[in-house]
Amino acid sequence: DKALEIGLRKMRVPVRSSGKSMMGGLVQNIQHAVLPAITPPVTILLTLAAMAPILIDSGGRPDPQRFARAAGLCTLASFFFGWHVHEKAILTATIPLALAVLEDTCRRTPGSPENASSEAEKKKNKWKKDAPSSSSHDTYTALCLSGFMMLHLSSTGSLLPLIFPPFETPIKIALLVGHGSAMLALCETRVRRNVGGDGHVLGVLECAYVVGLVFVQVFEWVLPLVLPRLAFMPLMLWSVYCAIGIAYGTICYVVATVRRQQAARTL
Repeated sequence: DKALEIGLRKMRVPVRSSGKSMMGGLVQNIQHAVLPAITPPVTILLTLAAMAPILIDSGGRPDPQRFARAAGLCTLASFFFGWHVHEKAILTATIPLALAVLEDTCRRTPGSPENASSEAEKKKNKWKKDAPSSSSHDTYTALCLSGFMMLHLSSTGSLLPLIFPPFETPIKIALLVGHGSAMLALCETRVRRNVGGDGHVLGVLECAYVVGLVFVQVFEWVLPLVLPRLAFMPLMLWSVYCAIGIAYGTICYVVATVRRQQAARTL
């Protein structure tokens, strides 16, 4: 909105001023100069609309094993469309989704009845063109883990600005690297068990995003020295960059979940 306001003013288009600084670091209601205002009733409707498919599916087919996934996705809907959401609120989504991912991947391990019957399923579906195979299930599992990993790394990165004292910077970086590496190793182990191959969870695009987190951290150190007036610019940069990763990871996870459920219904 601020960029549109400045651009329109340079084009000599009359616009009203927003009146308040959006980078002052204060929690306040901002009246947009160009974009329409978002009111609490609008956020409630958007949140309910995003939750509706999850609640309908869970209510129509109750399953205790899918409760953690439904709870995590509903919390993500509140996080995306809520009126005022704090960074720490993302933990209420990533924790149940971590349990859901663990439950989903534990269903296909070497020696399990499901894995042992995979060959029988392939023979059974040999002459069925559109029948879902175990390989399609494995593909959905890999995409699900990839989406969750992106969601997890982005949400953890979004919490780093909350640890703001400079002397605690090595601690928060060590926490991000250590916890992220542990989760990545766990997810890659699950992929190797279910899919096989090298077990890579993150592709080229995802790896590029993770490398971008390093540059965001460097900008957090440099920007206050170059632009001391914009003290909260690093925080905004963290928020926008992590929001992109959270949205990307959520989309991948939801797509994988929907495809897997559609394949299961055709069995």
